Amino acid sequence: MARSVSVKLPTSVVVEMIENKLAEIAKAETDYPKLLSAYKKDIISFTENLLDLANKNKKNVVDYGEYEFEGGKIAINSDWRGSVSIALGKDLVAKLGTKPEKPSDPDTWQNKEKKEKLEKTLKLLKLTDQETITSSTYNSVLDLL
Repeated sequence: MARSVSVKLPTSVVVEMIENKLAEIAKAETDYPKLLSAYKKDIISFTENLLDLANKNKKNVVDYGEYEFEGGKIAINSDWRGSVSIALGKDLVAKLGTKPEKPSDPDTWQNKEKKEKLEKTLKLLKLTDQETITSSTYNSVLDLL
């Protein structure tokens, strides 16, 4: 039969981990406008390069039914709403490099909730005069980190 083991962790270590996570969140909130601005410039440049590539390869246009993802062909398709999509083959897109990724927005309700929980936990841990916390308490904090 297995015996349960009670593990205690230093409160100061957990407080430091929470403070580091809160600093990381604050940095992400501060950096987001700059990252988003850089992304917008990069995606415009990527789109311009994509359109130039499509224009240079306009003789490779095929019917959407004949289009193959792996090739260097271009296909145009429309839907019932009247929108038009242009599909470029994998070989053509590979010439562009990777598409810029939009930075994740730190201002979501999930992140706000997580930050609030971390701040409340930090206040509580700073109020205690216990030098250690149990592993179960640590595990609940670890879910937020």
